[in-house]
Amino acid sequence: MLPIAGVRSVFLLLLMLAVTAAAQSDSDQLDSVNTRTTAGAVTNSLDELRTFADVIRVIREHYVEQVDDRSLLAAAINGMLQNLDPHSEWIPPEQFQAVTEDAAGQYGGLGMDVQILDGFLVIIDVAPNTPAARAQLRSQDKIIGIDGVSMRGSNLREALTSLRGAPGTVVSLRIRQADNEQVRSVELTRALITSPSVRGRLVADYYAHLHIESFQQGTEQQLSEAFLAVQQQADSELRGIVLDLRDNPGGIVESAVGTVDLFIDQGVIVSARGRDERTDFNFDATQGVLSALPMVVLIDAGSASAAEIVAGALQDHGRAVIMGQTSFGKGSVQTVLPLRNGSGLRLTTAKYFTPTGRSIQATGIIPDVVIARVDILEDPRFAREADLQRRLENPQEADASGNAAVHRQIMQLSREDYSLAQAVNFLRGLQILQSGDSQSS
Repeated sequence: MLPIAGVRSVFLLLLMLAVTAAAQSDSDQLDSVNTRTTAGAVTNSLDELRTFADVIRVIREHYVEQVDDRSLLAAAINGMLQNLDPHSEWIPPEQFQAVTEDAAGQYGGLGMDVQILDGFLVIIDVAPNTPAARAQLRSQDKIIGIDGVSMRGSNLREALTSLRGAPGTVVSLRIRQADNEQVRSVELTRALITSPSVRGRLVADYYAHLHIESFQQGTEQQLSEAFLAVQQQADSELRGIVLDLRDNPGGIVESAVGTVDLFIDQGVIVSARGRDERTDFNFDATQGVLSALPMVVLIDAGSASAAEIVAGALQDHGRAVIMGQTSFGKGSVQTVLPLRNGSGLRLTTAKYFTPTGRSIQATGIIPDVVIARVDILEDPRFAREADLQRRLENPQEADASGNAAVHRQIMQLSREDYSLAQAVNFLRGLQILQSGDSQSS
């Protein structure tokens, strides 16, 4: 066991190495993302270092179970970062690769989205033609064990680390099925999973619904391709766009900027200011290739960070009507910095501002039109003339069939996704006002 002076020496040596690594060997990478730190940021006094060394000595000598030095130092790093803000964190080497894979949109894994719900690891969605789909895993199934290790009480990052791995490797899962609560064991072979960040579809015949699930590398290109695909599905010209950012946790700032750039052709998109001016940035629009169609942006409390950059920019420029619920309110910029041992540092380096200079930190994007979460139920009290037996026929019914079909689609859409239906209704209302035809569809 090291004496207290030895512990101090080890810690001071580690501290100097960490500072040197941050200030020198990683300087090229840090400059490229405007996040280089300096050795002068370390201001711990000698007394505080002595106290830290005392704590390590006491834990090592007297804690009820033996704890190795690596675990103690990792806990110290975590505690230091967690005390800064909720978004700064140290990422261990075994988890750092998953962070870079998420940004790239490709990873070795099983092809399912999972979440921690009520202490259980629950499958939220399963992508088609993936190992998870072939094993007949279903939404709401619970993963209670991975390779013989219980997942009860685990955190999401640990679970993702266990589920992911090199393509071709095998993982064993114990699944509690959602439909009958029976437990079964399955072995799955990991594959290379491509996770698209954009999904597009045509709704109510004339409107493009573009849902961005997160902002990854190339999201703006995926969005442009999704729009063109929806445009080809329509029998006539599209009349509006619904950009869906609900439950979008954010992602890469540059991809969010590129997304906004598709919809506006000039002006500021977002700016950021930090304590170190080298972390500042300012992005301006240059393209605006989709700047003509009327547009609604859907947000909710799950829309955060990069998603709020998009919503805030389109709102400030008057390019879109923002509908839904107030967004999460994360107005800070995090930069992921790789460290020497394969670990990483996610550090808050700046606060961002919308084009008009608004900070949405802890306030969020407030929608122009608020839509509450509701369930649409049929009212059993009323029947319509069309429902009655032996009703008289309308000789003009065929002329109104197109408009009636759109109405039926929107009613069905309201049952499936009320907020999306209201966004489509809003766009239809704009088109009716512009055309002056109340029967327009």
